[in-house]
Amino acid sequence: MVVASRSSVSALGAAAKDISVRASNIANQRNSLPVDRVEISAAARSAAANADGDHDSIYKPGKVTYDSVEGGGVRLVVDQKSPSHQVVFNPSDPNTDEMGRVAIPNTDTINELVGVRQARTMFDANLALIRAENQMAGTLLDSMG
Repeated sequence: MVVASRSSVSALGAAAKDISVRASNIANQRNSLPVDRVEISAAARSAAANADGDHDSIYKPGKVTYDSVEGGGVRLVVDQKSPSHQVVFNPSDPNTDEMGRVAIPNTDTINELVGVRQARTMFDANLALIRAENQMAGTLLDSMG
């Protein structure tokens, strides 16, 4: 029973972190930067930020994957989504360039919402498993007394 509990507890933590990453992706999906600000290298952006104190950057959405843990359990691995941004036409955005383009995070709202639902289902299922195990242990102890 201990291995099942350990697996379920690790899955609860992974599901909670998954929901957090996906919620952050959804909340920051309209964060934008001018296209020319996103195209420069990280080193050039860092040098420019140090020179003028400007720390603007585009939100980099996370990509979640689950990895099994030896001995039972699961952990969540969060990587940066690649490509991290997409260029869209949005002339009303204050960061638009002369051609009406702006860079925004590469986030698909539908996929993120489906992922949140899957993580919530996993959370609920593992919580039910922990409750059932707790109830079985209680029943076993009651029958011994």
